[in-house]
Amino acid sequence: MECPNDGKNLERVLFHNVEVDYCPKCLGIWFDKDEFRLAKDDKDKDINWLDIDLWRDKSKFKVSRLDKHCPIDRAGLTEVKYDEAKTKVDFCKMCQGIWLDRGE
Repeated sequence: MECPNDGKNLERVLFHNVEVDYCPKCLGIWFDKDEFRLAKDDKDKDINWLDIDLWRDKSKFKVSRLDKHCPIDRAGLTEVKYDEAKTKVDFCKMCQGIWLDRGE
């Protein structure tokens, strides 16, 4: 698999007891479907039951197409930003994978 940012080969690594792919150059992380939720739940087991339904207020989402491609199926990634949060999530509609750039 290739990094959506720089085309380098992604490497497998254990991230909060979940095997994910990361880029050794840009340090971005690729989460296959459900891996992000599993890593979040493992990081803080006391709140793993608390999955707030952010999708209910769709007016707070800003969605835009990116010039990045999914490392799994090469489909175009979509950038999703919620309200005033600084984190932007790159999402593949086809496989439901998530790309996080370093620091997100």
